[in-house]
Amino acid sequence: MKATSNPVTTLVYSMLGVMMFVGVVGSGTAHAETKTSTYPGTMCQPYNPTAATNVRYTTSGVYNSSTTQTSTVKCPIPYTLSGGKLSYVIVDVKDKSNSATISCTAYVRGLDGKYVTSKSGNSDQFFGGNSDVFISGISYSGGGGIYNLSCSLPKKLSDVTFFSVVSYSVYETK
Repeated sequence: MKATSNPVTTLVYSMLGVMMFVGVVGSGTAHAETKTSTYPGTMCQPYNPTAATNVRYTTSGVYNSSTTQTSTVKCPIPYTLSGGKLSYVIVDVKDKSNSATISCTAYVRGLDGKYVTSKSGNSDQFFGGNSDVFISGISYSGGGGIYNLSCSLPKKLSDVTFFSVVSYSVYETK
């Protein structure tokens, strides 16, 4: 599934790629390996039974259909780079509101299931309703290898069709 793109989104992704390249080369770690994986929002699942009654799926992702409640979805992030660490996540969302935002948190757990760290981000309405949640600077020492993403989707507003997670891109570095 391809996320909607426009010139500003393309520029933002290009700038992030350049910043990541400069950071790797500039740090003297020319042999660092990075793995990027993108997953459809339809992989996200309702967090609890209440959310299950409100969460809906379309070809463009997962959204909250409730007019009275926020719904939380959990999105799996497979560990794909052996010996790597989760460094940042970009969530492509639809947010056409100036008064509500989609908030997402990336979680890292050790292979034993114990909490290691988490980092959060929020959507801002721009790009004509297409937005991104940037969760950068995820940093931790020691092991981690179980990742997931949690996103809170606001209730439908009278002037907003819905809030949705379209896709999410995961960056691991070694």
